[in-house]
Amino acid sequence: MSYATPADYDARFGERASKAISDRIKAGVADNTVLQRALTDASSLVDGYLGGRYTVPLSNAPDMIVAAVCDIARFNLSTTDPTEVVKLRYQAALGLLKDISASRVDLGPDVQGVQQVTEGNDIQFGNQGGNQFGHRRGWGSLP
Repeated sequence: MSYATPADYDARFGERASKAISDRIKAGVADNTVLQRALTDASSLVDGYLGGRYTVPLSNAPDMIVAAVCDIARFNLSTTDPTEVVKLRYQAALGLLKDISASRVDLGPDVQGVQQVTEGNDIQFGNQGGNQFGHRRGWGSLP
């Protein structure tokens, strides 16, 4: 599953950029098959980073994921030396994915398939057999 479409790519970088990076046979138009393959590959990379925290593929990818997928695909499609801007956006996308994976950035409440993280979660709420302060004896029974 891909989190972005060629239309998403066009919206971020323009049709001219889409054509320039994907028209490998010089037909004068963007090759949506090439774009979609790169977007699918980038989406697979995203799933690799997010799989530890979320059920992937995400059913409702937020815009930050769509943008990251487009930036990664753009970098991967750069067959010659990518520009500094393309490199920086690619590095920023990978940084975002690492931050999401490490729980420093959250995808928000609209993302479906969030896994319950229980490892290392020892906090318990509620009355565990004592009063609200954790004492098993009443107020008047101090040791």
